[in-house]
Amino acid sequence: MTDSDLTVAGLSVAGFNVAPGEKLATIKTITIKGHDTDLPIFLINGASGGPTLVVTAGIHGGEYPCVEAAARLGRSIDPGKLSGKMVIVPSANPIAFRARSIYITPVDGLNLNRQFPGDPEGTYTRAWADWLFNNIITAGDYYIDMHGGDMIEALIPFVSYNITGDTAVDDKAKEMAMSYGIRAVLEKEMWAVLPVPRTRRPRELVCQRS
Repeated sequence: MTDSDLTVAGLSVAGFNVAPGEKLATIKTITIKGHDTDLPIFLINGASGGPTLVVTAGIHGGEYPCVEAAARLGRSIDPGKLSGKMVIVPSANPIAFRARSIYITPVDGLNLNRQFPGDPEGTYTRAWADWLFNNIITAGDYYIDMHGGDMIEALIPFVSYNITGDTAVDDKAKEMAMSYGIRAVLEKEMWAVLPVPRTRRPRELVCQRS
């Protein structure tokens, strides 16, 4: 942690500003490709300085448990006891959430989780990925994307993290993943999304905690 990390400064995200020791729960309305999207956001600025953690959930609209978990997290955090800042988006794909859509965004049939970092000139889901990436995800020093079994799925609990080739980043990502205390941890190589051959998939290694 650097000296600048210890400085208590304002938290500015997506046009909102939150003073140290304060919390804001709000809705941001964004118009993308003619569609109004109401995005719920918690902005929590700790009373003490520290890094910024961004948490998203509901990238897949039908994964309701993680949406509820992220909302509970946002409500429970006391900024007076927090060192650093948190940006929590409980439902990062509101159109899919309201449509009870499994895997895809109904506007254009694309899987939002496969569109990042997005394309502002693309269809709705690609343009929405671009907005989320540039206004929410990149606001953090650390990033957690919460998922869960979709409406037709039954999954064992697991955590995954991406291998970037940057040792410092990869070590921190692994530390974050292992801190959950879940036995199944997936280690995945970073892979390009646009464009990507149909035959290419991320390599996954399952590490069992002892």
